[in-house]
Amino acid sequence: MTLRERKPLGQVLIDQGLITKSQLDQALEEKRQSGEPLRQILIKLGYVNGDAMNNFFEQEIGVLKVSLKDRHIEPEVLKKVPEEICRKFEVVPISFEDNILVLGMVNPLDIITIDRIRMLLNCEVEPVLVSDKEVQDLFAKFFALEDLVEMDESEVSKEAENIEIAEQKEQEEDDVDISKLHDLAEEMPVIKLVNLIITKAVNEWASDIHIEPREDSLRIRLRIDGVLHPVPAPPKRLHSAIVSRIKILSGMDIAERRVPQDGRYAVRIKGREVDIRVSSVPSIHGEKIVMRLLDTTTVLPGLAQLGFYPDELKKYNDIIKKPWGILLVTGPTGSGKTTTLYASLNTIKSAERNIVTVEDPVEYRLDEITQVQVNVKAGLTFAAGLRAFLRQDPDIMMVGEIRDKETAEIAVQSALTGHLVLSTIHTNDAASTFTRLIDMGIEPFLVTSTILCIIAQRLVRRICAHCKSEYKPAPELIEGLDFGKPVKDVKFVKGRGCENCRNTGYKGRMAIFELLSPSSDIRKLVLEKSSADEIKKAARKDGMLSLFEDGLRKVLDGHTTIEEVLRVSREEETTIT
Repeated sequence: MTLRERKPLGQVLIDQGLITKSQLDQALEEKRQSGEPLRQILIKLGYVNGDAMNNFFEQEIGVLKVSLKDRHIEPEVLKKVPEEICRKFEVVPISFEDNILVLGMVNPLDIITIDRIRMLLNCEVEPVLVSDKEVQDLFAKFFALEDLVEMDESEVSKEAENIEIAEQKEQEEDDVDISKLHDLAEEMPVIKLVNLIITKAVNEWASDIHIEPREDSLRIRLRIDGVLHPVPAPPKRLHSAIVSRIKILSGMDIAERRVPQDGRYAVRIKGREVDIRVSSVPSIHGEKIVMRLLDTTTVLPGLAQLGFYPDELKKYNDIIKKPWGILLVTGPTGSGKTTTLYASLNTIKSAERNIVTVEDPVEYRLDEITQVQVNVKAGLTFAAGLRAFLRQDPDIMMVGEIRDKETAEIAVQSALTGHLVLSTIHTNDAASTFTRLIDMGIEPFLVTSTILCIIAQRLVRRICAHCKSEYKPAPELIEGLDFGKPVKDVKFVKGRGCENCRNTGYKGRMAIFELLSPSSDIRKLVLEKSSADEIKKAARKDGMLSLFEDGLRKVLDGHTTIEEVLRVSREEETTIT
């Protein structure tokens, strides 16, 4: 009798006296509710023994039993049957020759699954018996964890248990088995898990990935629109293997876990080129990894899309078209300074101008512009790049950051000799930039002679357009704020939260600005080495809006919320004048 002529599994087991009719009915009812395979349910309920059932298949039905333990299966063969079908019906493609697929099955009497795969591949299917443990081991070796987006914390932890990696015991640093650590990092499940984490981050448009070991767990967070969001993480026992995999990819020393390290590598995901900057630091619970994601294929926004209002945009466009001088953008890390500079260059670039940049890293790639990557080990610093540019007949130069006296001096000399220089600097507001340059050692008269414009900026999250609705903010948030009209006439909006914004109410970001173009009064204050507060008062008198004031303007226009503006500016006492 052929396999196809056999009765269903349940009836065969009844005929052989292994289960009763009532036991089969109960198992079938649970199968209808849970969707689990009948064989698993019968074993779970204790009605049959797994080994006994395997012996029954092999001896009574005559199905060949195959061990997967030491068998090499070609990846191309495994890919013939979709992973979800393999997992759901506990089947494994073993070989494919002469249009015959040898299919390992935990339940070789599952004629429906055999027919499904036969029709899917348009080939003959030869079922063989395999053990469920070996099937799960093979899944762990060749299939990645399911998409983290669709799994909660407990599901990820449960699925990760399939990964057969020995738990790493706490050891002294000098006793680490480096070869074993390297082998663990090259295990297929670990490779796929790391790839899955990065792919999820790229799909969510995250800027950073944080992998943080804790005492008894592992935490993974993605920075999306400037805010960290936790995502489901695998068990702590996989931490060493994940870190080692990332360090191998980024060219770091996996044997060194006592000091901070930096590395980098690039990946291509769904046609998007992503540069990944990796930083590791030792903590009391193990190494913490932070990965900065730079999508080099991202479309560069225009100046108007960044958050400039028409009056500011006209003023700024006039400034960046000047033939010489220094334009600085200031703010903390992650405030969008470099994007503003790129958008500026994209506005003024032309075939008639020689534009050169020195950056760390190169975040966007622009045509008609020569871009140079900093290489400190080779001696190519910001200052060295600027110095070299002066011999390249430039019209416009951009330096990623002014962080020392040497770079600042070269930028000033470049501006004085007829070049337009764009750069960033770390200060809290626009007015503080003057005092920062003087503190670096630049003479006040050189500062006043070269600075064309200083922009301070922060990024606030935009309200999600799909779930925007009116609301009333807490009274304490708006108390004392001048909106230019009675509060009762102001329409406040926020996002309710939906699937488009991950239930945060926000989608995307925009900038709030301080735009300071020094007047004669401000230049006089700088020459007198006045404080930043005095310079800011003079700039406000000239019409400059503070970061908080520009943020309130965007609240009134329904772009963001008061909570967001307060989160990034913290200037509750400032009012619109």
